[in-house]
Order: sequence, then structure tokens, then C-alpha cells
Amino acid sequence: MKNYSKSDLMINQSPVVFIDGLIGGGKTLISNLIGSIKDVDWWRYESKFEQLCSLNYLKKLNNEETSELIIKYYNEIYYDNYILRNSNFRKQDSSSIYNHPRAKKILRRLNYSDQQAKSNFKKAKIVLPFMTHFNTISSEPIFQAFGKKLVYVYLTRNPYNTYTINHLANWTEEWKKRKNRYGLLSIFDKFKNLNIPSFIYKYKRNYLRLNKFEKAILILKLFCDYQQKQKKLKRLKKKYNSKIIIIPYEDLTINPKKYLKILTKELNKKIDKILVKSLKKNKLPRKSNYIPKGINNAHLFQYYWTKNNNREKLYTDEVKKFLKNKISKKFFLDISKLDKKYKQFLKSF
Repeated sequence: MKNYSKSDLMINQSPVVFIDGLIGGGKTLISNLIGSIKDVDWWRYESKFEQLCSLNYLKKLNNEETSELIIKYYNEIYYDNYILRNSNFRKQDSSSIYNHPRAKKILRRLNYSDQQAKSNFKKAKIVLPFMTHFNTISSEPIFQAFGKKLVYVYLTRNPYNTYTINHLANWTEEWKKRKNRYGLLSIFDKFKNLNIPSFIYKYKRNYLRLNKFEKAILILKLFCDYQQKQKKLKRLKKKYNSKIIIIPYEDLTINPKKYLKILTKELNKKIDKILVKSLKKNKLPRKSNYIPKGINNAHLFQYYWTKNNNREKLYTDEVKKFLKNKISKKFFLDISKLDKKYKQFLKSF
């Protein structure tokens, strides 16, 4: 098979990790775990990658141009990260270096001279993980850029929960502001005098008529067809010889060691005491109020629900109560259908 990727242009030959999923879908949790693996630096959010993919999705840049720029940005970011230039030292931020369980070792790199840095970073085999939001729909340039070096982690979560819906609804209010600090690529609508996220622009006529909760559900409807996303990712995996790890949030929180084994295997790393300790720091495994004792994976959890209507009713009633008088009947039907489809999707895990 022809190799379409540009991975030979990378300044290092370590794997590259991209973590994508919903806002409010648990990406910070899995990013914290990945960042705790030995010889993996703390995760970074670099909006440039999302912006380039969005421009490609809008057909403003072709695949060649986009993947070439992605590699150039990666090389610059990777070296700067190695010498801790432009790194996050704000202790209160989740992406701060001080939150890394191996921070002391990383901070030694601050004292490297340019000569030491250039001599060391190529042989260091450090993996740098990046977090993105809603990027899977437009992610092909990332696959083309990194090819066999790419480990693409896609986190899924049942959209039928109050946290995700409310969190996303509040973000729709932030995204529309003309002046904002967020890296999400937006398109300005001069008639409405507000920004529209680029990933929803094709549906702007419908989107602009909705309240914030209905907007959130429209976005979830477009991005939570996980069976469709799974097919797309399999196609990209085959085309570019990349690695893909799909992780359901529900299964991750119940059975995190399962995914540590998968991740460390794909990155050619080992599970050590520090990584195991990070589970406790991130409160894993954790039990939902709706998960009874003895249920240790998401598939069994969903099976339990179907056999115990009272417990499922409790969860359903919480979402119904939250959404009451906030959305139309049509949107409640939409989010209910997503719930059913997600339960079917989970059966493969």
C-alpha cells in the first residue's frame, strides 16, 4: 500500500498521540492517564491543529497543504516543549507541568544548553500528546501528516447525561461572542452579529434558530453517531497505517487498567508504579450512583439497565427533569434516540 504520510519529515521518531472527543466527554481524564505513562510528556491543547483541520474541512486548504503545515507546527512545538519553552507553569491549570507525576525529571530540561538540547531530544524518545475537540470529523490531515507514527485516541460518551448537555450548552454561548480568547475556528455572521463554530456552519440556518440546549443537542446529534465515526476511523487507519484506540468513557471509569494495558502496548511503554498511582489521583476506578456492585464493565452495565427498569428510570428521570421546559419535543426525541444508539454501540466493548 502506498504510504501517503509525511512522518519522515518529523524531527523525532516517537509516536504522536492525539486525543479527541466531546467537550464534557472526559478527555482531560484520559489525557491525565496518558501523560502519566513513562517517557510521555504532559498533554497540550494546541488550537493550531484544530484550526488547520477546520480550514481543510471548509475546503480552504487541501490535504497536502494542511498536513505539511501540521508537521511544521508539530516540529516547532515538539522542540520548544522539550526545552520547556512556552510550557504551562500555572499550578492551578490541569495542563500545568506541575501536575505531571514525573515533573521533577521534566523540569531538569530547563537547565539544558542549546547544544545539550539538540543532542538529547532526538534520542530521548519522548511522546507528546495533544488534545483536540470535535476534530474527528475533519481529522484526515492529522492522519496524513503522521501516518504510522500516529496513535489516535477517540473518547466516546453517552450524550444522554446532564453534565455533557449543560456543559456544551454553556459553550455555545461563549462561542458566539465576537471577542473571545478561544482557539476554536469560527465564522462571523454579519446579519446576526455573532460567531458560528466552523464545524456547525453547514447547518447554520437551523442552528441560529435554537436555544442553547437545543444547539447542544443538535451538535451531539451530528457528532455522536459513533458507529459512523468508527467506520471513518477504520478507513483512515487502513489508508495511513495509523493506530486507533476507541475508549468509551463509561468503560474507562469502571475498568481503567484495561485501557492502560492497551495504551502502553501501542506506545511500546510499560505500566509502572507511578502510572498505577495516577489512577488513585484521578479517582479511578469510580462508581456511578447508577452502577451496582459486581458490574465491572460498560457492556454489563448496559445489560443490567435493560434488566432493571427502576434503575434506568431513575437515570432517565434525572435527564428529563433537567431538560423540562428547556427543549422542544423533537429535541427530546433526538437525544433519546442517541441514548439508544449509544447503548448498542457499547455492546462491542
